[in-house]
Amino acid sequence: MKGRLLQRLRQLSISNSLRGAFLTGALLTLIVSMVSLYSWHEQSSQVRYSLDEYFPRIHSAFLIEGNLNLAVDQLNEFLLAPNTTVRLQLRTQIIQHLDKIERLSQGLQLAERRQLSVILQDSRTLLAELDNALYNMFLVREKVSELSARIDWLHDDFTTELNSLVQDFTWQQGTLLDQIEANQGDAAQYLQRSREVQNEQQQVYTLARIENQIVDDLRDRLNELKSGNNDGMLVETHIRYLENLKKTADENIRALDDWPSTITLRQTIDELLEIGMVKNKMPDTMRDYVAAQKALLDASRAREATLGRFRTLLEAQLGSSHQQMQTFNQRLEQIVRVSGGLILVATLLALLLAWGLNHYFIRSRLVKRFTALNQAVVQIGLGRTDSTIPVYGRDELGRIARLLRHTLGQLNMQRRQLEQEVAERKEIEADLRAMQDELIQTAKLAVVGQTMTTLAHEINQPLNALSMYLFTAGRAIEQGQSGQARNTLTKAEGLINRIDAIIRSLRQFTRRAELETPLYPVDLRQTFVAAWELLAMRHQSRQGALSLPTDTVWVSGDEVRIQQVLVNVLANALDACSHDAAIAVTWQTQGEALEVYIADNGPGWPVALLPSLLKPFTTSKAVGLGIGLSISVSLMAQMKGDLRLASTLTRNACVVLQFSVTDVDDVE
Repeated sequence: MKGRLLQRLRQLSISNSLRGAFLTGALLTLIVSMVSLYSWHEQSSQVRYSLDEYFPRIHSAFLIEGNLNLAVDQLNEFLLAPNTTVRLQLRTQIIQHLDKIERLSQGLQLAERRQLSVILQDSRTLLAELDNALYNMFLVREKVSELSARIDWLHDDFTTELNSLVQDFTWQQGTLLDQIEANQGDAAQYLQRSREVQNEQQQVYTLARIENQIVDDLRDRLNELKSGNNDGMLVETHIRYLENLKKTADENIRALDDWPSTITLRQTIDELLEIGMVKNKMPDTMRDYVAAQKALLDASRAREATLGRFRTLLEAQLGSSHQQMQTFNQRLEQIVRVSGGLILVATLLALLLAWGLNHYFIRSRLVKRFTALNQAVVQIGLGRTDSTIPVYGRDELGRIARLLRHTLGQLNMQRRQLEQEVAERKEIEADLRAMQDELIQTAKLAVVGQTMTTLAHEINQPLNALSMYLFTAGRAIEQGQSGQARNTLTKAEGLINRIDAIIRSLRQFTRRAELETPLYPVDLRQTFVAAWELLAMRHQSRQGALSLPTDTVWVSGDEVRIQQVLVNVLANALDACSHDAAIAVTWQTQGEALEVYIADNGPGWPVALLPSLLKPFTTSKAVGLGIGLSISVSLMAQMKGDLRLASTLTRNACVVLQFSVTDVDDVE
């Protein structure tokens, strides 16, 4: 069974095998997608519940709680408001927060909304009660402040009057003592008067002590009110204590009826007792204060109860929403577990399919054959076109291998044809180079042929002079004049060196230049001089003159090639001038290159031939091959230089040569 299955798999093409694997994978993907879609649907339901109900309720509850906290904070400030203006402002803000809470309650459920509406109504009523209690407390505190101020004012007035009486008593006693000392006879009368003053002073001090007790009691009662001591027996105890003080004060006041100066003190004590004992003054104020404080305390307790109801409702709302959310989560967890199990099974099947496909199809049928095919292609890429392609079969890889073998055969055939063509072209190129070399050598020999007459004259004159010097030296030896003979031989040696230089220059010029000769530093000015000497017969017949810069420059090149180029260019310049030929040479450095300008005083370049002057076999001379400039261009290119044609401002011909500059260190 297994072998039959493997055989059927091998008979399948790669595309059919991959198509079957793709369909199986698509089926598993569809199963996973359907399970995931169902799970997503359930999650979407929970998300919709969260977005549409849970989070809005939670958000509304938190906003309500936030506004409630703000209202509570402002309510605390409301209870501690220093004046009516601030209290009214805070009350308005609290009402606004309550209204906002009522608007936010629209996000809650209907039952919770109704409960919250009742609590808000109770809160508004409670706020009005608190406002009324605070207003009453404010009025009572104002009365307490007025009573306290009145008591302080009466006490200060009593103290001022008492100080005046004490000063008066002191003055009277001092006066009586002075009169006793002055009138010893009436001393008894003055002593009696002094005792009366002391008695009056004693009564006044007693009255002052009573006044201090009354003031202290009144102040203590007011301070107890402010400190929160709201005992119901406080008012009655206060009145009984003041009645005892009043009895004591009345007894002392009757003793002072005979002294009119104490009327103000007595009236002050009466007013203080009136404040503390008359019903519509301090007793009623104390009762009103206790009542207002009790009302405020009751309202504060009601406030705490209302806030407790608020928080209980919000906690119930949050608890209910949280319970519903937990129910959804439990259901979703169950769905996720089932979906996860199905997805896990589908994943395992997909992995099993992938393993089987990889083990029985990809590795055995594809990877090995692909590797062999790739190695063959690599060998072909390395140039080993004789490599074999060991891949066969009826599937796509087999067809690719057959096409590759066919293509490789065609490539081998084309390679052989290309190698044959390259060999033929190399042979042609070698022939062309040899022909060019022969042309260059022919041009050199032509120049040498033209200068042979001059060279014969140049050599003949030194030979005649040498013969005379040798004859003279022989005669001097015969006559025993060794010094004259030595001088004559020295002159003969100079003529021999001159002939050697002429022959060496001619041999140097006619030497065949090697194409592969490396470039080296060449003295350009000295090469100009040597080329000009080779053309001596031409420029002497035309009274030619060569103008060279005085500085020495070294360029990268080959002396033989440079001399050939200069001979061609200078010969053309001399041929262009019928007589009085003047050739000016200048050069200048342009970066790492040296540009040499060779200008004559001839008629200039022929306009008709200007586009093709640098091409072979183009000339304006009656006799000539027309290859001098083209050979010069080729020689300059071999030395990595350039040759260009130009004209001067006076329309004379100018040739521009470009060389690479060589450093002095390289020359050394």
